[in-house]
Amino acid sequence: MPTRSWRFHAARILLLTLAIALLGWAIGHPWLTLGTAAMIYLGWQGVNLWQLYRWVKEPSSDIPQSYGMWADIYDGISILEVRNRRQKQKYRSMIGEFRSLTNALPDATLAIDENDVITWFNRAAETLLDLKNPGDLGQPVTNLIREPQFADWLAVQDVVQSPLEMPSPRGERRWLNVNAVAYREVQRLLVLHDTTEVHNLEKIRRDFVANISHELRTPLTVVQGYLEMLDSYPSDEIAGAVSKMLQQTGHMQSLLDDLLELSRVQSGEIKGDEDVVNITALLMQLKEQAEELSAGRHELVFEIAPDTGLN
Repeated sequence: MPTRSWRFHAARILLLTLAIALLGWAIGHPWLTLGTAAMIYLGWQGVNLWQLYRWVKEPSSDIPQSYGMWADIYDGISILEVRNRRQKQKYRSMIGEFRSLTNALPDATLAIDENDVITWFNRAAETLLDLKNPGDLGQPVTNLIREPQFADWLAVQDVVQSPLEMPSPRGERRWLNVNAVAYREVQRLLVLHDTTEVHNLEKIRRDFVANISHELRTPLTVVQGYLEMLDSYPSDEIAGAVSKMLQQTGHMQSLLDDLLELSRVQSGEIKGDEDVVNITALLMQLKEQAEELSAGRHELVFEIAPDTGLN
């Protein structure tokens, strides 16, 4: 039923008042008739107000039925109620999809406010951080993740923070990578990824490089020592061979040193320095090695500007 304008209801009340006034004038009691009609009208309005009050107190009950202006009011309320119910259903469905999506994420995800208090977390956070829902909601995140480096990292209020690598609060020799994303100006989303496997592989790689370098360094040192002894004897027959062998062992020793230094740089033990590399000398060294391996079957030609360096 379409809602009519207030002009329609005002005109109807005015016409009804005129009709009652004419009736009262006809029977000789106009004021008594108008007063009686006004009392009846006010009583009817009071009944409708009481019905509306009861419905507001108990909105689960059916909307009251009436006619006239009150029918339009109730129809408008009914339309708003249907619209509100649909909006609630829509929002409830969106929240359900969001929860399903976040619970499917393999990474632990937590939302914290400006005081670092947990306002929400997904199912992966319960498993990875041993959080309890809803018991840990409303708790400062630093009370549940007791790592000094995490507290210091969290204190930085920058919008973009570098990731943090830290041990898992559950122990078990596990490692976590933590990222923070700011949203709504003062709130942040923490994403924690289990990097235990990557951390263990990196440790294995560093140990392997250190061990293999140590194991190769010892025999190379011995071989180089004997070659230096042979090189001290004046013999034209072996001088060329010894010189080449010394050159190759020196090259292998240099490779081992570079490998160890690269491993220390990647692990953060030392910082890399920028040095100028003489490309001409490096290519000439590669050319000599390639010609030796080729045994004269190939001729290599390099065209490069002299004293070319790479920073």
